[in-house]
Amino acid sequence: MKYDADIPIYIQIIEKIKNDILNGILVPGEKLPSIQDMAVTMEVNQNTISRAYKDCESLGIIETKRGIGSFVIENQALIDQLRTEKVRLIIQAFIHDLEALGYSRDQIIDLVKNTPHIQLPVAESAKEFTR
Repeated sequence: MKYDADIPIYIQIIEKIKNDILNGILVPGEKLPSIQDMAVTMEVNQNTISRAYKDCESLGIIETKRGIGSFVIENQALIDQLRTEKVRLIIQAFIHDLEALGYSRDQIIDLVKNTPHIQLPVAESAKEFTR
């Protein structure tokens, strides 16, 4: 994984875990790699992964079972809520960017309606690319 020098690495790892959950790459109940294994995979210090896991747990997206490991939460309603929030943020940024280019709301709606849809990979296909 390439890291952005302007954003703390642990935050980037939290975002990756969160995005992998929201995109279905990590599924509810799935066990995450151990801190040591994740540190090797992500090429970072174990303390960085430990902090990322603790913050993910505070966010409610993973749970740690002492002596067993860390797991994606099994609360599908929360995952769906987080996914909806992310979509809302993406749409807001999209609208903001187009308005900055001078488009009106009606023009934006017309653009969206008249833009051909592109084929996006489903979560299962995406899983193959990230592992």
